[in-house]
Amino acid sequence: MQDDIRTETDEQTPLNFIAEVLDEGDFPVVYQEAGEQSPVEQVFVPFEHEKEALSSTLQILFINDLTKTLGVEEEEDEVQLLQFFILFPFQCKEETVRDVALFILALNRILPVGSFGLSQKECTIYYQYILALEDQGDALAPDLILEVVSMINMFVLEFIENISIVAKGEKTAEVLLKEMEEKGMTLPPLGFPKEAEEQASPQTQD
Repeated sequence: MQDDIRTETDEQTPLNFIAEVLDEGDFPVVYQEAGEQSPVEQVFVPFEHEKEALSSTLQILFINDLTKTLGVEEEEDEVQLLQFFILFPFQCKEETVRDVALFILALNRILPVGSFGLSQKECTIYYQYILALEDQGDALAPDLILEVVSMINMFVLEFIENISIVAKGEKTAEVLLKEMEEKGMTLPPLGFPKEAEEQASPQTQD
């Protein structure tokens, strides 16, 4: 257990609790209180890749805390948005933006939580998952926290290298997706299966 996970007042906040759960679950954790270094409370979880240049960091925070720092008033019953976010340690080229977009859209079809995203203006690539809660301390069961972070860790480490390959222009999305399918990865079909589509279509009478 890290000594600095508890706050100075020893009062446990929801993010403080998340940090403790992840620490006990053998995830490396950095807990940061709101203060001079950061306007909001945050939790950071490093994801180490076998290729150091592809290692990244998961950032966990409440979006509501960010909006408060901007002076946005919060409604009493407003939903609390817990964000899990990773900014990838590389960017795509202007000429590969379209291919990266096509590639991550395909990958998003098999992600159980969250999605990969792309900022066309900055050419940055990221992962984002937002968990909506009635209250900041609501439904933060340890098993849920560990399951969500474990899934994010697994899928980001699984796909980040291939995303970087497309981002660099080393392979196109079409070529790489075909190679992945040949290795056994199957993307769910888009739209209705043919049989279901035929059953759903209106019948015409002569």
